[in-house]
Amino acid sequence: MVSVSSILPPDAQEIEPVMLTPGTITFAVLARMDGGSRETIGAGVAYALCSSPAGVGYGLVAEAHGYKDERALTAELKYKLEQMAKVRGLTITKTKYVVESMEVPRGKDGCTIASLVYLPWDPNESLTRVYNDVSGSHLTPESKLDANGQRTINQVNMG
Repeated sequence: MVSVSSILPPDAQEIEPVMLTPGTITFAVLARMDGGSRETIGAGVAYALCSSPAGVGYGLVAEAHGYKDERALTAELKYKLEQMAKVRGLTITKTKYVVESMEVPRGKDGCTIASLVYLPWDPNESLTRVYNDVSGSHLTPESKLDANGQRTINQVNMG
């Protein structure tokens, strides 16, 4: 897995989990927490779809981990997404959280992992044309390749 930015492309879509070929290089936002006997550990990721006053929208991704339960991690992720949107002048329109926590059994070690995985795109289904107008640069989804062959990842696997 290759760690990536906390930004989702404007045309990203969540899909059901899929099996990847072993050895496939994937891009992801990953949260991981390791712990020992009787410790409460947790990890979570969340995304927020956002809009801006100019009408340009994209998504934000946050991760959190620690000696925390699901409630504490969800609250931390909510705060992070709100702050990320505020700094960028965005309005959150939708959120999704994936959070796991556990109490590690006595005498054992444990690990929790949560990830948002960017999957390779299908060039015929996930293309973006970039154009400029008076207000600046905008991204508009297209159903085929544009003259410049611009593309973006549009599938996101939460889990």
